[in-house]
Amino acid sequence: MNQNLNTSFFADFLHDEGLEFAIFDAEGRLIQHSGGLVDFLMVPVDGALTGQKLSHLFPELIGYEQSLQDVQLGAQPGLQIERIHRGDLRGAPGYVTFHIRAYQGGWLLVARNVTPEGQLEQKVTQQRNELSLLSGQLKQARTQLDDLLRRFVPSAVVDHMLTDVTKTQLGGERREITVLFADLRGFTNWSENRDPEMVMDVLNQALGGAVSILLKGGATLDKFMGDALMAVFNAPLAQTDHATLALRCAKEICINQKLSKNLRFGIGINTGSAVVGNIGAAAAMNYTALGDAVNIAKRLEELTAPGQILVGPRAHELADPQILRLPFGHVKLRGRQKPVAVYEVQC
Repeated sequence: MNQNLNTSFFADFLHDEGLEFAIFDAEGRLIQHSGGLVDFLMVPVDGALTGQKLSHLFPELIGYEQSLQDVQLGAQPGLQIERIHRGDLRGAPGYVTFHIRAYQGGWLLVARNVTPEGQLEQKVTQQRNELSLLSGQLKQARTQLDDLLRRFVPSAVVDHMLTDVTKTQLGGERREITVLFADLRGFTNWSENRDPEMVMDVLNQALGGAVSILLKGGATLDKFMGDALMAVFNAPLAQTDHATLALRCAKEICINQKLSKNLRFGIGINTGSAVVGNIGAAAAMNYTALGDAVNIAKRLEELTAPGQILVGPRAHELADPQILRLPFGHVKLRGRQKPVAVYEVQC
């Protein structure tokens, strides 16, 4: 009577804590259990629970036979299986934790309903997976947007803006730069009697080759103007050898032209002070360079023949002397009163 009272008290105490217990003999048959144990069962049981096999009452333990034997023999202190997900079967707990210990030659199993914790963990895991998926999608979108942006805005300008958000505002700064203009000589006449698709393909081929060389050589591509382009050096990022870089790029473009003898770039290069920055409006702006140094580079390009490179005096002064160039003469440029000393790079 006293033992039954203690067992009843123990069962009531466990039940109040959300726990139920079952005692199995050495053969794995149920010999004693708390009243609420039936609520933890996933399988229907006809008649009394007593005498039922452990693996039948709790099929989740199938596969743990060796561990159960080790517990029974004292080879391991116990077996604990955390938050078994059962689903919503027969109204049984959705998540259960089992604690199993050796007891009187058999086993004592304590089952705990951990459905709230399990559901919370599942929710957290689901949210973590959703965040991971969203993060991957955002990363992919960011990569695509970055690639798209760099197709329309020079990469150097993009990098510059990302490191300093003030660089996205209108305005600029004065600095010495080297400007390069390249125009595909003879292209307008060549394109008059040809299909627009063919004209576009040839133009893109020519400009694409030049742009590849310029970007590899450290230039910031400013703009395309029909069959011409403008690039700057020493902006937005500082380049101590900007004049040399420009001459090297121009010479490589000249050497690599393969379209035709009369369809080649004429290139003008000049170094001088200019204002570089963003012009336009808050809703739409371009990074560019303005000033007399830019105008002179454009005038020099207008003087060139196909395959010719003309260089202004400051660029000639700063550039590596190993890049061969010869005096072209003092030239009166449009819009300027005094003649300008011009040099020709040998292509």
